[in-house]
Amino acid sequence: MMRKLLIANRGDCCLRIARTAKRLGMATVALAEGRSGPDDVGWGAVDQWITPSAAVDARSYLDVGGWIRWAQQYGADAIHPGWGFLAERSDFARSVAEAGLIWVGPPAEVMAQLACKHTARLLAHSQGIPTAACTSALYHLPQHEALLQQEAQHIEFPALLKYSSGGGGRGMAVVHEAGQLLTAARRCYEQGRKHFGLGGLIIERYLESSRHIEVQVLADEHSQVVVLGQREGTVQRRYQKIIEEAPPPFLSQDILSTLEEHSRTLVTNSGYRGAGTVEFLVVSPAGENATPQVFFLEMNTRLQVEHALTEELYGLDLVEWQLRIAAGQPFSAAVKSLEQVRPQRCSIEVRLCAEDACKDFIPTTGTLEAVQLSPAPPPPLCQVRYERGDLYAGCVVSDHFDSLLAKIIVTAPSREQALEVMDGVLEDLLVVGLITNGDFLHSIIRSPQFKQRGVRSTFLAEHLRQWLPYYSSAQDELAHKSAPLLARPQRLSQELSVRGHFEQNSSPSQLKAREIFTSSQAPSSLQQFVADLGECTVELLRRSAATKSLMMRWASRGSETADFLLHVALKASGEKGFLALKCGDVSWQKSFASAAVPHSSQRRSNDKEEAKKYGVEAVRAPTSGAISAVRCVQGQKVAEGEELFVLESMKMEIPVLSPRGGTVAQVRAAAVQHVARGDVLMVYAEEKKAASD
Repeated sequence: MMRKLLIANRGDCCLRIARTAKRLGMATVALAEGRSGPDDVGWGAVDQWITPSAAVDARSYLDVGGWIRWAQQYGADAIHPGWGFLAERSDFARSVAEAGLIWVGPPAEVMAQLACKHTARLLAHSQGIPTAACTSALYHLPQHEALLQQEAQHIEFPALLKYSSGGGGRGMAVVHEAGQLLTAARRCYEQGRKHFGLGGLIIERYLESSRHIEVQVLADEHSQVVVLGQREGTVQRRYQKIIEEAPPPFLSQDILSTLEEHSRTLVTNSGYRGAGTVEFLVVSPAGENATPQVFFLEMNTRLQVEHALTEELYGLDLVEWQLRIAAGQPFSAAVKSLEQVRPQRCSIEVRLCAEDACKDFIPTTGTLEAVQLSPAPPPPLCQVRYERGDLYAGCVVSDHFDSLLAKIIVTAPSREQALEVMDGVLEDLLVVGLITNGDFLHSIIRSPQFKQRGVRSTFLAEHLRQWLPYYSSAQDELAHKSAPLLARPQRLSQELSVRGHFEQNSSPSQLKAREIFTSSQAPSSLQQFVADLGECTVELLRRSAATKSLMMRWASRGSETADFLLHVALKASGEKGFLALKCGDVSWQKSFASAAVPHSSQRRSNDKEEAKKYGVEAVRAPTSGAISAVRCVQGQKVAEGEELFVLESMKMEIPVLSPRGGTVAQVRAAAVQHVARGDVLMVYAEEKKAASD
């Protein structure tokens, strides 16, 4: 076994690998930037921290040479790339081997073949594995632009453009007509080159209303292959999964067996070694008795983010076997016997991300002021597992890294029970300080279609259209209910700071509302809030005089009043307060100014003046990030919907479009410049009104 392992990743991925390495007696070293948060998050599993002289950003994690130098400097004899962009970089695997270090992953030459979507598809096709219709060429830009336009005449639309390397939804786009092809191709190629290095574009038939099913495989150096069941990841936004489950529901055993056979064939004949995932699309033709069709999609030559589902069902630590395989160890008899296991339980995972589902899942940044996880233990025979490197009070969520805050995994004897437990976990979850997709995930888990019929690739868009009006209305209702609390925010701030009930012990307690809020010590604004809710019981989840915070749950006794979670707190500086309400799968939060500090600092004053000056005559940054492209110049006439800028945030490229037609008066942002949410990027010229007759 290896002596010391360098973990070339961050967040929950780094923690996950470090825990297993520590259990196996292996020392670990990781980049200090990734270390943050309280001890209970688990950073103690890492033995040594790299402290680089320069500031660390996303580029630092993609620097192959930097990781090898750190491994040599800190005495590591092996490198684990985690399950991010680096994990499928064959040049990284090759460089690690050439440096005399152990690479935890498949050999570079095998990775180069299978991690490339083009060559992997050719290999699968040669072995009789069905693949979706696809162009035979690999397109490189700009030299193949003319060829690409010619090809557009023969493509069946809608089509899917893909960069041949990488994953995570980067370098992909659905194209609905020939006129969109070249623009989309340029963007996909640019993204792919930036994130994954060498590669090209492929064009394949876009299979609408399909299901995304993947198969977990392990292969050792002794030509042994173990197939560990399937997972479903059909619920996706931006071609990235946000809900996964295992085993896939509503699929016949014949289809599942076919997927396993195809996966075994591909892995065995390619000389693969390590953990990997073979991905397929399953399409059900029209007709009640029609047999679903299976198409090979690609192979991920690494562990997937959702590998915990397989671990929970099979009782196997997949990271441990990555390390054992890299050390040359053969499979044990116990591992090989797992192929005969048909899981009798269900495991479901949701990915909690810093993003706003109401605004096309745009990234959100800021500080997590408070995090409330479910305090209730799971029912018998059920487990709840959190992988949460970036989910804790005080965590600063920047635009430099992925939006994933945590994974929540629920395992239960049946799918129905797993969904029920996940429903309760998400109902108890409250994140204060920035917007997450938690409420949207909760709405999907509660959806009758998701529960009873399963989903297709079109599900998320359909569900979103129905959910947005409901959510907007429900948030308005919560905002209305909070009016008594925010009517006098200065008084509420003062009461939170000095009232005696904060000096009580901080253990949760069950109390009647009037017992807590009718005493002279209770904040009067909270008294009014409770009075409006009517007869209810209050569970005091958390209170602290030191942090000036209070978190409670209202359990209603009447049929008309829903249960509520309330969080109210002041920042330590006393400058600002936060109020958050949650009811079922809807949450609402707002910050308010304290009495001790003027309501507007100079920056707030400047922001107001800026808004007053430009109003709707300016284009603003929808979120924080770096400007990666400027598509407009002063004096240019632009049309409504025309792309003006490309903003990169959390590894995503976000087009900033013109909200109306007009003439550009000023371009206020430049390429590579970092901007904050709401910053003015471009100003329209004042339109001259036509003279009246």
